Amino acid sequence: MSNRSNVTKQKLLDAATDIIMNHGVHQLTLDEVAKTAGVSKGGLLYHYPSKEALMIAEGLGILNLVLPVHVAALDGDGGRGPDPR
Repeated sequence: MSNRSNVTKQKLLDAATDIIMNHGVHQLTLDEVAKTAGVSKGGLLYHYPSKEALMIAEGLGILNLVLPVHVAALDGDGGRGPDPR
């Protein structure tokens, strides 16, 4: 996938996050995500063919951010990573 495509996908995910955080999940519509991201609805549907696909990608992005911290905490190092000694 091209860098431009990745940038567009990230803009869409950022827009979805912004809408959810500022207005609640009930305000999350594909039209609103496209408008907030500055992307056509066709462009949004090219990357995420449904609201469910967008929500799954959003959820996976959040998991990728928080899961390593939680795994590290469970490993007993408080999220700091391996001891370099």
